Amino acid sequence: MKERQYVINAKAPRWTEDELRFLKNNSPRLSLVELAEIFGRTPKAVGGRANRMGITTRMLKDVG
Repeated sequence: MKERQYVINAKAPRWTEDELRFLKNNSPRLSLVELAEIFGRTPKAVGGRANRMGITTRMLKDVG
């Protein structure tokens, strides 16, 4: 049986200026899940970037 190889510390694509602008402008009306689908990223990645930009998760529309 062939041993599986895992990539450790894989780098995610950098956020573009357009993505950051879109996140800032649309976070009040879109959920993390919706934003993640638009960006092709995980909700956790979007939430983390939003927090680093000073957009708290309370400012983002709740999912569900």
